[in-house]
Amino acid sequence: MDMFSFSWWFGTIPLYTGQTLRLFFLVFLTMIILGSIVRMVSKRRLADRFQIEVAKRSASLLVVSGILGLWYWFVASQQIPFLSARFWLPLLAILFIWWAVRIVRYARVTVPAERERLQKTKEVDKYMQPKRKN
Repeated sequence: MDMFSFSWWFGTIPLYTGQTLRLFFLVFLTMIILGSIVRMVSKRRLADRFQIEVAKRSASLLVVSGILGLWYWFVASQQIPFLSARFWLPLLAILFIWWAVRIVRYARVTVPAERERLQKTKEVDKYMQPKRKN
């Protein structure tokens, strides 16, 4: 079958081998486990709130992608016609890439701007301390 044909992507039931289904299961389960580990480590080891936010977003990406992948693995193993179509895998990949780009953009663009704004606010606030009574 030709990978660029309409019938290959939208075929009624793509038949996967047992090894392919096991690979899907392992990859998606690993994503869920990694997301959980990232979430736990970010709560215990990180002190900077921006690093914690980036770690939370990354953990959410991994867990949600893993759950969607396990859902696809389940419907593919049950051979449900529309839900196990091959076009869902590129859609999942596009969603994953889009979400990862948003996290990287947040870490590279938004976080430095917020740090700078926070630093300026601290500089201004140090002169605005209320007078203390002696």
